[in-house]
Amino acid sequence: NFCQDKKTKNVNRRNMEDLSVKKHIEVIEDKIQGATREIREYKQMITTLRGEVEAMEKIIEGRNMESSKLVYPQLRATNDELTNISKKQKAENLKLQNQLTELKREKSQLQQHIINCHNRLAELEVAIGTY
Repeated sequence: NFCQDKKTKNVNRRNMEDLSVKKHIEVIEDKIQGATREIREYKQMITTLRGEVEAMEKIIEGRNMESSKLVYPQLRATNDELTNISKKQKAENLKLQNQLTELKREKSQLQQHIINCHNRLAELEVAIGTY
């Protein structure tokens, strides 16, 4: 009877160990299924996010094209205006430089004329005498 009890205990313990191992396997299989489900969900999220990113890139590209169509003509017009203003300013500068050169020439002539007048006056004073 003692041996029978011992055998029964061993069988019970083995059965419990078998149940425990089976239970562990079930738990692990459940975890694997849960992880597989999560991976599938993450893959779906990744696909969705990639689609959203692609859609946003297309929107941004479209807006960039619109901006380019609006901004470039304005930039060209502003650049043309600045170029014209610059050309006019250069022409005005050249005109003023020429006028300044002419005024300097006239000044030099006037100074020479004044010197000549002083010399002539001195000659006349010597010839006539001074008062």
